[in-house]
Amino acid sequence: MSIETTHNAISRSRTVELRGAKQVAATLQMGAGTLTIGDGAANLLDATLTYPDPSWEPELTYQIAGEQGNLLLRQPDSPRRSAQNNHQHHWDLRFQDQVPLELRLNVGAGHATLTVGKLALTQLAIDAGAGTLTLDLTQVQQPLAINIKGGVVNATIHLPADLSTEATITAPIVTVHGTSLHRRGHTYRTAAGSDPAAITIAIKSGVASIDFSKEER
Repeated sequence: MSIETTHNAISRSRTVELRGAKQVAATLQMGAGTLTIGDGAANLLDATLTYPDPSWEPELTYQIAGEQGNLLLRQPDSPRRSAQNNHQHHWDLRFQDQVPLELRLNVGAGHATLTVGKLALTQLAIDAGAGTLTLDLTQVQQPLAINIKGGVVNATIHLPADLSTEATITAPIVTVHGTSLHRRGHTYRTAAGSDPAAITIAIKSGVASIDFSKEER
């Protein structure tokens, strides 16, 4: 663990060891700020957490129940909230590739970037407020169910070339951009036909603006 203080902000490195768990459920709760998630960690979690002052230090817990690991990383409640402080919250998280991982994100306002890479994701749930989401699925090799909901969802989703994807978008106001997508009602597919898609994305919000891009081989 290391702690640095720069520009009136604190940057702290944290690690969580797997401790024998065969699968992990991770919940991330950030009220406002910038969240970056990727693969390639040596431990279950390698994190760099930046926050404005000690009262905003993220709370990190990890417990084992049988073969199940349960990880919670949350932004604490603080009486010293301000728009300026929100810009100083940045979590850079890397998870281990091999362990099956169920990931739940709760992001109030800000920017979230999730590069699935080689993560062994089994389920992904995102609850977002107002802000932007970038979701990179280009290296996904296994079936995956994704649920995204929020008042306003502004997302850029990069789809894999080798797996079929189906997205169902439910919103009173919705804008969808994407090349080579087959639309039927509220559903968008990367390939025509009725066969089940390997990746399913359900998006439910009040307002949705979704930009799909598909990696080409």
